[in-house]
Amino acid sequence: MNLDPQTIAEMKSRGASVGRSVGEALADMPASAPSTPPPASEKPQRIKPPLRGERQLSVSLQLPWPPTVNNLFINTKRGRVASPAAKRYRATVADMCMVHNIGHVVGRNLRCEVWAYPPDKRRRDLDNLWKSCLDSLQAAGVFEDDSQFSTLTIHRGEVGDGALSVTIYGSTPAEEAAGW
Repeated sequence: MNLDPQTIAEMKSRGASVGRSVGEALADMPASAPSTPPPASEKPQRIKPPLRGERQLSVSLQLPWPPTVNNLFINTKRGRVASPAAKRYRATVADMCMVHNIGHVVGRNLRCEVWAYPPDKRRRDLDNLWKSCLDSLQAAGVFEDDSQFSTLTIHRGEVGDGALSVTIYGSTPAEEAAGW
């Protein structure tokens, strides 16, 4: 979908940048005359989704089960580097954020709530899930730094398909002014 700057500005004014999808924002817009296709001689340009990277008040995302903290880094002659499993997980999370049009969450005092659905009945430390999850979301551009979080809550769900249900809440300007 090729959107001009005027259409994007109109979508933003209708609330598309605070969690509404492009489809929802376009559905509210009046229908216009169809645009003419570009000449065949022009090379088509690939355009990023218009809302990617926009600031949002909250985001929710279902993530795959992360690698354990023990498998995040490996020691090499160059020093400590991210393991292939950690790199794959970061790439998967970044792709999911792109597909689901997840933008940048606003605020200094972010809150994160995670429901962990383990893949099996083995004993697991829930606190070991934070590192992979938050580092991957930070690398995907969902927030600037994990020091922005004032509250981190994690719940153990039923044994399932090995997934994390993550919701990050930003702070509104009024909350920021009140010092939340």
